[in-house]
Amino acid sequence: MRKVPIVREKQITQWPEYDRLEGGLLNYWYPAMHARKLRGKVPMQILGESVVFVRDEGEVFALADRCLHRGTPMRFAKRDFPGTLSCIYHGWCYELKTGNLVAALTDGPDSPMVGKISIKTYPVEERFGLIWIYMGEGTPPSLEEDVPEEFLDPGNVCCIRISEQEGNWRFAVENTFDDAHAYYLHRSSLYGFFSKTPAFKKGLRIERIGKWLVRAQDSVHFAANYEGLGKWPRIPFWQHSYPIEVRVRMPGIGMVKRKAYTNYKFHVPLTTDKFLFVQVITKRASFLRALLFRMEYWLIHRWLYHVMFNNDDVLMTKYSHSGQEHLFRPDVSVTTWRKMCLEEARTGSVAAE
Repeated sequence: MRKVPIVREKQITQWPEYDRLEGGLLNYWYPAMHARKLRGKVPMQILGESVVFVRDEGEVFALADRCLHRGTPMRFAKRDFPGTLSCIYHGWCYELKTGNLVAALTDGPDSPMVGKISIKTYPVEERFGLIWIYMGEGTPPSLEEDVPEEFLDPGNVCCIRISEQEGNWRFAVENTFDDAHAYYLHRSSLYGFFSKTPAFKKGLRIERIGKWLVRAQDSVHFAANYEGLGKWPRIPFWQHSYPIEVRVRMPGIGMVKRKAYTNYKFHVPLTTDKFLFVQVITKRASFLRALLFRMEYWLIHRWLYHVMFNNDDVLMTKYSHSGQEHLFRPDVSVTTWRKMCLEEARTGSVAAE
């Protein structure tokens, strides 16, 4: 099948300051991987920086994936001593906790380089089944500041899917909070086979609840007559309305709350054209109910929702790009999110390429 080229040209834009955030927002905690998958060393690029994650004697560390000597990737490093990592090329040995050069093995115990330089390290935490990394300068805020409140409840079950996707993280967040796309793009989704999907809303507005932007409206309409065209849409008799609540917050976390569970979406910038899509379905349950929900997730929600349903969104994000726009009333959700980024982001962003 012929591949459709991805359009990436720089075009006239109505949001130049927002476009400069395409590399990501600094000074936030981001989920990077499943905690269970970190054995030994795992390299990755996040917010444009090459990082290598290391598990040493059960503890997690993260440091720049580049030896200060001649630039050899630290992903190939060896562990000669506990709590350290030695570059495979010439044996420059760094302390994992501080990044300090503690030995230059091939220059002898009295190497004058020791204690003079340090490789960059990153704050990391292992919580909620994930490895989190703080991408920023100075003392990081507590992780609790940057995760949804529901994560802090020990009675919640979390089912996680992580995938690397093409496209810019901003468009992925916009898609999550975009009100109108769900009423057309997802209308024929298998996951929503029994759901009566709205056609449009009247009086759509964005409200604030704590750290979240929340969609609200005066009325919801499921069908209407379009002059000269006819009635749209046709609603199958088996479909029923199942209200959901959609929210978004910094630094790009989406929330879709349904009656049975809540789905969180983390959009982690890797580069300007790739992002890590971390989806977490959570539900308050314990013992047998928790086990049954995990089974339900693997049999239904993972494949029909996290994969098939959200793959429609991933495709739209892949082919989205900055340029001239002609926005309509439902885009108040998108423009309010953009304003939030510009007005409330913690100081610092990754420079656009």
